Amino acid sequence: MEALNDQLKNAYLAGLLDGEGSIGFGSVRKGYRPAKLVMTMTDKDTMQWVVDYTKVGKLREYLPTSPSGGACKIAYRWEVYALKAVPILIAVRPYLITKAKRADEVLKFYKQRTKDPQYMARYGHHWIGLEQWIVNGQK
Repeated sequence: MEALNDQLKNAYLAGLLDGEGSIGFGSVRKGYRPAKLVMTMTDKDTMQWVVDYTKVGKLREYLPTSPSGGACKIAYRWEVYALKAVPILIAVRPYLITKAKRADEVLKFYKQRTKDPQYMARYGHHWIGLEQWIVNGQK
């Protein structure tokens, strides 16, 4: 969580997620719904900043097709899954507006998972640095 300690940058990232992103869950695997953060835009510098600031996820380049079959600009897609999404959501949650409810649903799901001894035995080491979030009882 050390990388996500700048309030202004967290607010900027929240704005990007509100406008160009998606917060939710990925496909169910083995009865588990991983968190999923996705953002897509055509500005490579902005997308590279997101990767550099969060220090997670990958930036993928692709050429979308338009409904009319015409040429489109190259787009860049950033994706983060599962526990890697939780610190980002915690950092940006105070600044989210349109995606706040969805972020709350994802964070609530993960908070409930921390009460499962089997889950924590397997994934507890990923929660290092997030103990304060668990102790404070935040959403």
